[in-house]
Amino acid sequence: MTKAEATPPVKTGRVVKKKVKKDKNAPKKPMSPFFCYQHVRRSQIKLEDPDISNNDIIKTMAAEWRAMEKEQQAPFIAETELHKKRYEQEKQVYNEKLKVIKEQEALLAKKNADEEAAAAAKVAKKTKPTKKDAVPADKKAAGKAAPTKKDEKKEGAATLVGKKRPASKTPEKVAKTAEK
Repeated sequence: MTKAEATPPVKTGRVVKKKVKKDKNAPKKPMSPFFCYQHVRRSQIKLEDPDISNNDIIKTMAAEWRAMEKEQQAPFIAETELHKKRYEQEKQVYNEKLKVIKEQEALLAKKNADEEAAAAAKVAKKTKPTKKDAVPADKKAAGKAAPTKKDEKKEGAATLVGKKRPASKTPEKVAKTAEK
């Protein structure tokens, strides 16, 4: 089977998202009331039946949680509120540290860019200018570049306006004849 005969890949409707890397130093989010309940109840269920599987433990706790009244869930909800407050405080401290770190990185990047620019300028000073770069002193003052061969040809051709120039003459010869 050749590549031309091969069928094109089938596109699915799902979009693959890139995973965002989490910072290991970031504070952990607070537990939900159900997880606070699980934290307490799991060990009790395990003591009652040591051979029970984790799936069965979770099913049992979920059924118990759904059957609970709001008053029975209240201590776990209050515990979650405490975890939320702790999390907000830790997050604020973390964000301040992160802000300082980003400022330091920005200063370091600026310092590195300045050093690179200085090094480039130093290298530029060491290199010798080429003939193209050389400009006569009188032209430098006027801010004009040195004339090129094209400019000289244009000047020679401008003196011959209305006259037919022989093919054998060069622009220098044309300029000399125009002066006479």
